[in-house]
Amino acid sequence: MVSLRAQARIGESVRVLIEDAELQEGRAAHQGPEVDGTTTFIGTNFEVGQYIDAVVIDSMGADLVAQVQ
Repeated sequence: MVSLRAQARIGESVRVLIEDAELQEGRAAHQGPEVDGTTTFIGTNFEVGQYIDAVVIDSMGADLVAQVQ
């Protein structure tokens, strides 16, 4: 299912708190636990608790994909 709200965030700068080091995913300020999607990074090695400044480059349903700014 396509999320128009997630797609609209492509190109937006976000600050992400890493919550899962294995999956390289976390939540941006607008993403609430258990009610919103997550933000994932590809090819990174962040640790839980890190804040990452990034740009949204894609969406998968309600989830976002980002890369470091």
